[in-house]
Amino acid sequence: MGHDIVIIGGGAAGCTAAAYLIRYGYKVAIIEKNEIGGVCLNRGCIPTKTLRKTAEILFNIKKSDKFGIQLELKNIDYKKSLDRVKEVIEINKKGLLKKIEGVEIIYGKGEIIDDRSVRVNDQILECDTIILGTGSTPLIPFKFEGLKNNPSVYNSETIFQMRELPSSISIIGAGAAGCELAFIFNAFGVKVQLIESCKSILPGIDSDIVNIIRRKMIKNGIILYEKTEIDNIAYNGYFKISASSCSTDDKKECSIISDTILFSTGRKKNTEIDRDSNYRAFKYKNVYIIGDAANGPMTAARAIFEGREIAGFIAGKNDKIKSHILIDGIYTFPEIAYFGLQEETCKKEGRDYIVTKRFFRTISRSHCEDETEGMLKVIKSKQGDILGVAIVSYNATELIHIPAAILKRNKYISLHPSLAEIFEDMI
Repeated sequence: MGHDIVIIGGGAAGCTAAAYLIRYGYKVAIIEKNEIGGVCLNRGCIPTKTLRKTAEILFNIKKSDKFGIQLELKNIDYKKSLDRVKEVIEINKKGLLKKIEGVEIIYGKGEIIDDRSVRVNDQILECDTIILGTGSTPLIPFKFEGLKNNPSVYNSETIFQMRELPSSISIIGAGAAGCELAFIFNAFGVKVQLIESCKSILPGIDSDIVNIIRRKMIKNGIILYEKTEIDNIAYNGYFKISASSCSTDDKKECSIISDTILFSTGRKKNTEIDRDSNYRAFKYKNVYIIGDAANGPMTAARAIFEGREIAGFIAGKNDKIKSHILIDGIYTFPEIAYFGLQEETCKKEGRDYIVTKRFFRTISRSHCEDETEGMLKVIKSKQGDILGVAIVSYNATELIHIPAAILKRNKYISLHPSLAEIFEDMI
């Protein structure tokens, strides 16, 4: 079977591109070396958010007496929670396969020969266009690579292979994934120690937003080590992490003991090829790069958007790649969602700006839901133009679509996963 387009990588970016290209009448093949749906569906967004729902229920049970309901938490069946994760993955996978019905899926490792040829499983596929959506891989700091074969060491993808809850876990890296998983394991009753080398958890996020999350973590009993460098990790039936903490004026040595280690120290793209503003690879004429395989924010929302955009570009629906609002979300307790400029950026760039804040404790519905933590922060120019919006609150990842829609009508990218995705291509 001849193909018009061959997509290497069947993750969020590649599958989205395939779904639209099939709709536009192209013959498409996807080459996938692991599982269709990629990291997001199988080892990332969907498993994390599914397990997060269990964590949310556990948090609500703990405060149920406030609502006049006396509940006794007798047992947490973690294996059953993981079984539900598998069920949700399979449901989503069936839906995905329905969307890309008509696409030939070839399992194997794809290799570009030239800009019209791809090798996979000892066969050569000829095509008019190649799309590279090979995603990214978790990073483990080089000096700790010797630990990666220890069965009690995980990363943000392999953590779902852990079938029993440890009594304690040290999460190294307090970015988005690290903070999300810290809250989840805290809800399950695990002693959580969160270690970050930067001066604050959630590096790069607005400090007003971070302060609310930090307070909630401390309230929940999550132990924070900010501005802390790990010098050594020793294992003798348990992990002893030797670290240097600089969170105070004096540098001090500390030892952190735990049963399990989770590295959440960033990701690296799975290709060295770069692209131009229309996603075209510099090295090849008919090769396009999308999603995590390209430089930029490594989020499923961006990958889905770029898959949709490249399909439209190839099909001639748009003559250039459009600029849209990129929303980002972090599924902590409470959630974080934001787009545009942050206040720290405005200060660095010397912009004239106005900050407006409103706290959810002033909103009646927040008290009805007993979800009063959080705030809305809007940054505007002196002329009144919106430069950035940030929300930290219950359901922030849904609420953020309202200002995005007002600002750019339908020219924004829905967070993934979010209920707001229901509106895409509909209005």
